[in-house]
Amino acid sequence: MDIFICDKHISVYKNDDANNVELYSQVIDFRQEKTTLPTKLNKQVVLKCPNLETVKQFIQGVVDQHHPTLKHCVILVNDKKACKKAIKSLFYTLKAAGGLVTNQNNQYLLIYRLAKWDLPKGKAEKGETSKITALREVEEECSIKVKIERFICTTWHYYPQKGKQMLKKTDWYTMQCIDDSHLKPQTIEDIEKVEWMDDEQLPQALNNSYNSIVFVFEQYFNHTKQEL
Repeated sequence: MDIFICDKHISVYKNDDANNVELYSQVIDFRQEKTTLPTKLNKQVVLKCPNLETVKQFIQGVVDQHHPTLKHCVILVNDKKACKKAIKSLFYTLKAAGGLVTNQNNQYLLIYRLAKWDLPKGKAEKGETSKITALREVEEECSIKVKIERFICTTWHYYPQKGKQMLKKTDWYTMQCIDDSHLKPQTIEDIEKVEWMDDEQLPQALNNSYNSIVFVFEQYFNHTKQEL
């Protein structure tokens, strides 16, 4: 489970599923007696075996921006399912889906919305599967035709809405562009530009994007390397 709250990345793993956590600068082991959550956290933090109340306290603290220096936190738990349920209990949840679209020139399709580069995505309508949502949203937001290739990953994204704490689950897919002859931004959704970018242009765009979008690209490139 990869959650992005105020652009901070929080990963939830089972104890035996995480790699290289010893490289993180701050490891807090709740298996030790009387361990409590520090008020100040480093950029990269590992929480080992916190109880569910501590997890909820930590997540709410990130929402309330009590940990301004934090960049990435890995939470290691024995029962991942129970931990996810505890985290989700703090929010109103909804489903969405989107796509990382490529073309025959090995370019990537990005949208420019609210002064950030982003990927096309949107909320699911009643009765839709995540694949149908992803196709519809990408084609609507960019005025193109695409086909889905494979699943990339799922992200969870927090945002406030009308006094409520929302948590949006987004399923991401790789897509191949079939027709971009009518390419244009869906301005009603605050999209200003839709652009194809190559490998040289992409890093600069991702420097002005969201950590969740950077994560999606990282997962995409990891999958691509494994296939070679």
